[in-house]
Amino acid sequence: MDGGVTIISVSSNHSIELVVFPSAVRSTLVSSTVRLAIVMACSAIVHAIGAFGIASNVINIAVFSTQGFSDTVNISLVTLAASDLLTIVTAEWLLICLNPWFQADLNLAFYAPETQTLTGGYPHVFFSRVSAWITAFISLERAVAVTQPFHVRRIFTRRLTIFFNIAVFPVVWAGAAPLYATARIGKKFFPAPVNSTLYGLLFSSIHGRVMTATSPLTEIFGPITNFCMIIVCTVIIRFKVTSMAKWRSKVTGSHSQATNDSGHNCDKQIPMGSLKTSKIKNGENFQRNEHELSHSSPDLGKTKVGSVSKVSKSTLVATKTLTNTTDTDPVNKGFNNVNPLSNKERRLVVMVSGVAAIFITCYTPLVIQLTARIIEPELSSTGRYRALNASTGTIGVMLGCINASINALVYWRMSSNYRATLRKLLAACRGPN
Repeated sequence: MDGGVTIISVSSNHSIELVVFPSAVRSTLVSSTVRLAIVMACSAIVHAIGAFGIASNVINIAVFSTQGFSDTVNISLVTLAASDLLTIVTAEWLLICLNPWFQADLNLAFYAPETQTLTGGYPHVFFSRVSAWITAFISLERAVAVTQPFHVRRIFTRRLTIFFNIAVFPVVWAGAAPLYATARIGKKFFPAPVNSTLYGLLFSSIHGRVMTATSPLTEIFGPITNFCMIIVCTVIIRFKVTSMAKWRSKVTGSHSQATNDSGHNCDKQIPMGSLKTSKIKNGENFQRNEHELSHSSPDLGKTKVGSVSKVSKSTLVATKTLTNTTDTDPVNKGFNNVNPLSNKERRLVVMVSGVAAIFITCYTPLVIQLTARIIEPELSSTGRYRALNASTGTIGVMLGCINASINALVYWRMSSNYRATLRKLLAACRGPN
C-alpha cells in the first residue's frame, strides 16, 4: 500500500493493534502506475515460461537420475533441478498474489499482496538461494577439476557432495528464520480501498530490531558472496579451458608440421649410384653381424636370416612402444600435465561454465539492487523508494525464473550423454511400438 507504513503490534494478551503512518515522502522515482505495469509484464513472462520450466526440470531430474550417480556432479545437478522447480512454482504464486485483478475479482478471505510474503515471496527467495549455492558448489568442483585434475576426486568425494546437497537446505532456511519467527498470518483490518478485515501479515514488536540486525548478513552479504564465488570459478574455468585449447592446437600443428617434413624428406630422389653403394654396404654389414653372432653363440649361429630379421623388427617395435609409453606418461612428460582431462570431462566443464554464465547474467540486477541497499537504506519495502524496490524485485523474480527454466537447453546443447539418455526415456515412454 502506498498510502503509508502499516505496523502491527501484538500485545501480551494477543490483541492486535493497527497503526497506519502516512508516508512522509512519496517515491519520486517510480510511480504506482509504472510499478503495476512492470508487475503485469513480468507476470506474463513468468507464466509463459513457467510451464516449460516446470516440465524441463522434471525431465532434468529423470535424466540425471537415470544416468546414475557414479559421477558425483549428477547428485548436484539433480538437487539443482529440484530447487529450480520449486523456485518457479513459488514465483508463479508470488506474481499471482501481486496481480491486482486476483484480489479484486475473487472474494478472498486474505489480502494476497501481504500473505504472499510468507507463502510465496520468501519461499521463492529461499529456493533461488539454494540453487545459487548449488551452482557455486558445482562451479567450484569444476574449477578444481581443471586446475587440480589428479586431486579433484579426493577432494570432492561422494560423501562430501551428498552432505552439501542435503545441508544447504536447512542452512539457507536459517536465513529466513528471523522473519518467520517475528511474523505470522492473522486477521487485521485494511483501510480503503480494501476497507475490510482480512488475513494479512502481522509482525511482533521485535520484528524491526531482529530484521535490522540480521538483514545485512542474510539479505546482502550471503547473496553477494555467493555471486562473487561463481564469477571467480567461472573465470578460472574459462581461462583453463582456453589455455588447454591453445595447447592442443599448438601440439596438433607441430605434429602436422613434423609429418609433412618427414614425407618431404622421403620424397627426395636418391642417385642410383649411391643406392647401389648403400645396398652393398648394408649387405656387408649384415653378413659381418651374422658372422659375429655365430661365433659368440652356437645357437645364434644356426639362426636364419629371416629369423634375425624378425628379432630386429620385434626389438624396434618394443623400443617404439617404450618411447610412446614414456611420452604419454604424465610423470615423465610435463606437457601432458597441461591437458589431463578427457573429452567427456572437458565437455562437462564447458556445460557447467555455461550454466554459471547464465546464472551470472540473470542475477546481476539483483546483486546491483542489494548493493544499492547498502548505499541507500531507503530502498526497501517500507522506505522512501519502496516502489522502485518492488519494481526491481519483480524484475529479479522474472530473471530468476528464466535462469531456472533454460538449464535444460544448455544440457541438450552441450551434452551428448544428456541427449542420448533423454531419447531413451522418450522411447521407453512411447512403448515397444
